[in-house]
Amino acid sequence: MSINAEDLNYWETNGLLCLKRFFSAPCIKRVLESVHDMETRCGDTPWMSHYEEVNGIPQLCRVEDFIFYQAELKAMIIGEKLIGTVSKLLREDACLYKEKINFKLPGGAGYSPHQDAPAYPHIKHHITCMVALDSSTKENGCLEFAKAQHMKGLLPMNDEGCLTSDMADTMLWEPCDAEPGDVVFFSSLTPHRSGLNESSRPRRSLYLTYNALSEGDLRARYYEEKKQTFEKGHSNQQKTRLSLIGHFQGKAAK
Repeated sequence: MSINAEDLNYWETNGLLCLKRFFSAPCIKRVLESVHDMETRCGDTPWMSHYEEVNGIPQLCRVEDFIFYQAELKAMIIGEKLIGTVSKLLREDACLYKEKINFKLPGGAGYSPHQDAPAYPHIKHHITCMVALDSSTKENGCLEFAKAQHMKGLLPMNDEGCLTSDMADTMLWEPCDAEPGDVVFFSSLTPHRSGLNESSRPRRSLYLTYNALSEGDLRARYYEEKKQTFEKGHSNQQKTRLSLIGHFQGKAAK
């Protein structure tokens, strides 16, 4: 699928772009086999795994830093189909900065309104894309965006690095429903949030962040520093910490 001038105009105006059926059903089926492997793997794993507490039980909420252990996912993530599209949106060559899967299993927590830019201090020009692996709806906590706010730059933040309540309350939040294979591209400055999964089915999504290649290949540096930070206890007793910003609303698993 190639983006056209209308797509580019929509992107520039709104700070996001949803491309339906970007990946085929057979492709998503193969990817889900890799996802299932990580979801059910017990004990120590070579990738990073994060848990939240749901109904008193630890529940997987995210895995990241896995491309060197999952060939099917690696082929998708660094393939020309995604890299080429992101490069067109950035208007320069792109490279992978980080990868993660948010599982949002039933009862899984949501994310407070935020922009991604404060979480990635090493890069200025980056885009994240969400690849839907399950149907994504308001009921199971789909992404919600505030369109056309990216033009304003960094917005007022609270101590957690999320948007202040006063700022978030002024915005029009639009849910972004998606089906498996749909891809949503959004700017690092586009405000977004998501709610609790109140359904009985998961809302698994692959999130990939790409930066301008001119800024350097910084993926290894990002994960090295993140692991060092988390080893020092970058969390508190109430919330699970997944990032440099405290946007995740999940309760810390004990």
